[in-house]
Amino acid sequence: MTDREPTENERANARKRSRRGHNEGTIYQTNDGRWRGSVSLGYGIDGKLNRKYVSGKTRAEVSRKITQLLNQQQRGVPIANAAPTVAVFLDQWLQDAVKPHVRQRTYDAYESHVRVHLVPALGRHKLDKLTPAMVTAMLAEKRASGVSGAMLVKIRSTLRNALNEAMRLELVSRNVAALTRAPATEPFEPKPMTPDELTRFLAAAKGDRFEALFVTAVWLGMREGELLGLRWQDIDFEAKTLTVAMQLQWSNSKPKTPMLVEPKTERSRRRVPLPTPVARALIEHRTRHLEYKLEHRRIWKGDTWGLVFTTTTGTPIDASNLTKAYRATLERAGVDRRRFHDLRHSTGTFLTAKNVHPRVIMQILGHSQISTTMNTYAHVELDTMRDALDSLSELMEGA
Repeated sequence: MTDREPTENERANARKRSRRGHNEGTIYQTNDGRWRGSVSLGYGIDGKLNRKYVSGKTRAEVSRKITQLLNQQQRGVPIANAAPTVAVFLDQWLQDAVKPHVRQRTYDAYESHVRVHLVPALGRHKLDKLTPAMVTAMLAEKRASGVSGAMLVKIRSTLRNALNEAMRLELVSRNVAALTRAPATEPFEPKPMTPDELTRFLAAAKGDRFEALFVTAVWLGMREGELLGLRWQDIDFEAKTLTVAMQLQWSNSKPKTPMLVEPKTERSRRRVPLPTPVARALIEHRTRHLEYKLEHRRIWKGDTWGLVFTTTTGTPIDASNLTKAYRATLERAGVDRRRFHDLRHSTGTFLTAKNVHPRVIMQILGHSQISTTMNTYAHVELDTMRDALDSLSELMEGA
């Protein structure tokens, strides 16, 4: 069989397929009759040339897409290239951008948001095809299924953080999560104890193995993790000071693992005076602690931790067990159930009611910003102002 010369029509079709216009990039027709084009994105870190491919039914359609990409490139807007699915990207983001740089507990939270919420709802979509409408619909479906507003905020925040990384890697040109409306949240209302409730609560805790912990929580307003991470070396009985230097956290992975971590902010790491009632409760607790350790030294495992508040074997306390003990004490005291964190709010409320300066309260509680202190305990200031105005009213009526 001999080769033959192509006909004039065949030459014309070939020229038509290969010809490209000014700034069109590369455009050609495939065997199935569709048109395909590409734009060079430069060389990657691996030394290979990266290209963005587009396709269409006609040459004109592909040409328009190429022109849009070139205009986008000239404006300095990143062009998404070979975008993975949302599921693939989020998994890679967790491993490469999150796990090496955050605490285990933070990683566990992100991983849970991705696995439980984001991947089932959005994972099948291509990353560069994700739209604000898709994210909004996902959040609406979650709310309808009973997910709280606070959790919706966290889910959206996780996706927004991930898409910021996708933008940095030039996998997407915009953050569609940031373009959605933030979910509405239920108003947070602290529920501090009244002086009478607090007196009954501490009386009910008398003799309990958590008595010293509850006393410390009430007087110093320490967070749950700060109390459970408190070490004997952090307490100076001679100088009458207590240093908040560590927090106890548990990983969400199985098996759950305890770890001591430094507080998130410099303000949270603080040294505070040790009031006499707290010092007395801690000294009594230490005496019982040492007696128990000697009596049960064969099962004691707490020497490596050095914690003030431990299980019966000296190991870190799981927060869920503390919650159970706290609720049982509330019940014995005849006090309505509330969160453990409300002990901290009780401290802040009492200090505010005593007209302690907000900056002092901020230092005692370890708030990172004074606005947090002011906003949280504004209701106490209103009550104080109301009493003052009532007194003024009485004065005027008597005039």
